[in-house]
Amino acid sequence: MAVKASDKADDRSTKNHLRRIGSAGLINVAYDFISMHGLDRLTFRHIANQANCSLGTLTYHFSSRDDLISAVLSDKILPAMQQGALLPHHSDPAIAFFEAIKNGLPYNETTKDYWRVRLELMGFAAQNPIFRTRFRHAESARIIYLEKLFSRLKSLGKMSKDTDVSKRATQTIQFETGAALAMLTAKDIDRVATGDAFMDWLKSILDLD
Repeated sequence: MAVKASDKADDRSTKNHLRRIGSAGLINVAYDFISMHGLDRLTFRHIANQANCSLGTLTYHFSSRDDLISAVLSDKILPAMQQGALLPHHSDPAIAFFEAIKNGLPYNETTKDYWRVRLELMGFAAQNPIFRTRFRHAESARIIYLEKLFSRLKSLGKMSKDTDVSKRATQTIQFETGAALAMLTAKDIDRVATGDAFMDWLKSILDLD
C-alpha cells in the first residue's frame, strides 16, 4: 500500500520534535521516573517517552536497563550516601554529622524523591550482587566515619566508655534508613514528628542535648 505524503510529513514532524538529550539528562529523567512510578515499571521505552527522545538516543548512552540504573545509583544516590563520610573539617564533628543527617531525611519533596529512589534501588540491589556490593561499600565508608566520630566522643567523655562504637555506628545507619522509610509512609501530619523522633535519638547519642 502506498504511503500518503501526509503520513510521511507526520513522521518527519515527529522526528523533528524529538529532543536531543545527553546522558546526564537521561539520568535525571530516569531518577524522576523511579521516584514517581517505582523501579519495576522502568523500561527504555518509558524513559524515551518521558525524555521525548528516540530509543536510539537512549541505547547510544546506555547499553542496558541495568546500565541506566547503575548510572542513577552513581550520580544520584551514592554521592549523598558518601557525604557523611566526607564531611569537611568541623570544629564539632558531631554537630556536622547531625546536620547532614537531618538535611538528608525526607522532610521536603526533594529529599522525599531521593529516599524513594534510594529505597527502590536498595530493593533492586538485594537481588543483584554487583549493586549490593556498591551499596555496601558506601555504607561501610559511613560506618567507618561514625566509628571514628564515636571513638572521639568517647575520648572526650561524651559517650560511655562501655559503648561499642562499631555496633552503635551500624545501628545509626540502620535507624536512619528505618526512619526515612517510616517518614515516607507516614501521613503528612505525622511525617515531621516521625523524623524528629529519630533525630532526638541521634541527638542523645551524640551528646547534643
